[in-house]
Amino acid sequence: MLKAKDLEYWNTSKQQFELENNAVEIQIGSASDAILLTKNITVK
Repeated sequence: MLKAKDLEYWNTSKQQFELENNAVEIQIGSASDAILLTKNITVK
């Protein structure tokens, strides 16, 4: 199961982890140029 904490990113200007508060695109593939599946999810 994917948890909200798994979607956090490091904000370099604030020096802290943050979570997007809208839609997030999740991509699955063997490499960044070989994406096999894309799914948009809404972070609440």
